[in-house]
Amino acid sequence: MRRRLVWATSVLVAASFMVAACGDDSGSNASSTTVGSSATTASGAVSSTPASTGGKPTGDPYKIGVPARLSGTGSVAYIAVQPTAKAWESWINDNGGINGHPVQVIMGDAAGDAAKGLSVVRKMVESDKVSFIHPEDPTIDATVQPYLTQQNVAAASSFLPHPLWNTTPNFFALGFNAVTQGYEYYVALVKEQGFKSIGAMVCAEVAACASADAQLQKFAPPAGLRYDGTLKVAATAPNYTAECLSFKNKGTEVLVTAFSIDTTKRVVNDCATQGFHPTFVFPGTVLNERAKELPDITAYDALPSMPWYFDAAPAKEYRDVLAKYQPGTVPDQSGAQVWTALQWFAEAARKANLPENPTHEQVNAALAALKTNVGGLTPDLSFTLNQPSPQVKCYFAAEYSKGQFLAPKGDKPVCP
Repeated sequence: MRRRLVWATSVLVAASFMVAACGDDSGSNASSTTVGSSATTASGAVSSTPASTGGKPTGDPYKIGVPARLSGTGSVAYIAVQPTAKAWESWINDNGGINGHPVQVIMGDAAGDAAKGLSVVRKMVESDKVSFIHPEDPTIDATVQPYLTQQNVAAASSFLPHPLWNTTPNFFALGFNAVTQGYEYYVALVKEQGFKSIGAMVCAEVAACASADAQLQKFAPPAGLRYDGTLKVAATAPNYTAECLSFKNKGTEVLVTAFSIDTTKRVVNDCATQGFHPTFVFPGTVLNERAKELPDITAYDALPSMPWYFDAAPAKEYRDVLAKYQPGTVPDQSGAQVWTALQWFAEAARKANLPENPTHEQVNAALAALKTNVGGLTPDLSFTLNQPSPQVKCYFAAEYSKGQFLAPKGDKPVCP
């Protein structure tokens, strides 16, 4: 039986990678698995501790760089990134560090600017001496990739908004590629729910949004779904009446909406006014607490790493640590992505017993050697040193239905 997720905290937005740069104004299946618990325990205690426990860590820290969109257009999608990184750092250090060494997460504001992002990453590598990079700003990936390759510095993420993540050695893909695989999994997920038709309404401001058309043309018909087309609309449009009526007249059952949550709300409400009530797909990280501002809809998502709200222990651990060390921060998928990358580094460093001040070669070898699913935060992963990451052909199924966050396929990754 489904239950509500009860949260005591306020709500925030996280936009998908495709719409983070836009900068606009700010039928469910009965087989779904119940998910639901408060974000923290009644006592506020952390649910578990890191594998490396002991006394106060000593020596020079392992340094990790996180260039993120902390200001400017679209930064609302990354609100939980910095608090999550700092909570993880404090938690690890309070529990003995990694291999007895402290950790230090160095944040930098890329601000949605590729040139600024490169400058931030150069400082992290050349001045701060970070061991590896976890980027959280889709505008910088292509710009920093040649530099990181030249410097032999690894990058890792489950947030993969560019094909280069599966073509660049020592860029470690911790989940599926949103550009090359995302729509395949959206189609697979809604097909599993028994739907027969799908269309998309996407942002006109970002070129990546237009990829919806080619991807849905490629994946929907072979899955037995009628494809009803993709319409591009501006976030500044006065209304979406004509677009809603177009899909209503076609009898479209599932509508993919690639916008921020603010524009998504306007689309949903305009369609409802026209008597059009499809099931939605919210790509990326839009399926967050602010979905509750749309109490009467059902929406699905396919995510590359474990959703922030799952009852499974790794997601609960993230929420508990965040609540203890950064109280008042609402957990979301962007924060969960940071948590996943940092936990993956910690596991690799422990298993390889990385020395103090490791070389980039030592770090890269440790990361490549780790065969894991990070306690269930990711699908099974396997890499080869100095080779591009293989595609991760699995996803986590997420659902929001009438005020409840659900796990329609359970808490394990789906590998179609």
